[in-house]
Order: sequence, then structure tokens, then C-alpha cells
Amino acid sequence: DPGLLDSLSAGGMTAGQGLWAVLQRELWEEAGLSLIQGQALQWLGGVDSCRSVPEGWQHETLWTFNLALTEEQRPRNQDGEVAEFLCLTPRQVLQHLQAGDYTVDAALALAQADWHIVSVRGRVDGITADTLEAALKAARNRARELAR
Repeated sequence: DPGLLDSLSAGGMTAGQGLWAVLQRELWEEAGLSLIQGQALQWLGGVDSCRSVPEGWQHETLWTFNLALTEEQRPRNQDGEVAEFLCLTPRQVLQHLQAGDYTVDAALALAQADWHIVSVRGRVDGITADTLEAALKAARNRARELAR
């Protein structure tokens, strides 16, 4: 989706591939990052995404993770699919979610990830779980509209 914001990394997982192998491959291809032993990686579960595409109907599960980068790690695209990387505050992420600036899949994954963080901490950068729940609902509604 040219012109829209996306996740740090994302990619398809075909039958027979393991989640861990796909995670490592996509982190390298799209961001030039390798996981470091002991690095903070948190699995947040999955979000279903369904929509109409030119080839038919697409139904996929987006497995979401939060990854805390070290001070030394700087994302650098390896496969030519990324124009730039941005480091956003939680408030900026929410503003972009509300404005519809993300791809549908990225919006669903980010809202899920941010909602998880806020629900654990209570509030982050002045953002409550209710605010993020509304952003997640809006992202799902946008996905439904695109599916028509």
C-alpha cells in the first residue's frame, strides 16, 4: 500500500514454516535486524484480517509482537520494500491510527499491540485502553469497508 505507514516488519507464513523462522527472516529482510539473545520480544497474540482482494477473498491471522530495540540497533531496509523508518511516540501512533495513515494490517496489529501495553500499564503517554479500543474498532471497520 504505497504512501501508507506500515509495521517495522511483516511477511507471509506458508504451510510448514514456523513462526520463529518467519519472524527472524522478515526482521532481516525488511529492517536489517537480527534478534539478540535476551532482547525484549513480547508475543501479543493474533488479530484476524479478512478482506476482498483482486484474487478473491483474503483471510489471515496477523501474529503480533512488540520488540524493544537496543540503542545500537537501527533499522535499515534490505529488500527495497521500505521507504523510511520512523520512531513515533505512543501519542503519534494513535494520531496516525485515527487518521487512517496505516495499512489495514498495520493498523490492526499496532492497535492490538498498543492496547495490550496500555491495558497492562493503565495508561501510556496519556492514552487509555478505551481510546485504543476505539482506534482498534475503527481499524476493523476500515478493513470491513475495504472488503466490500
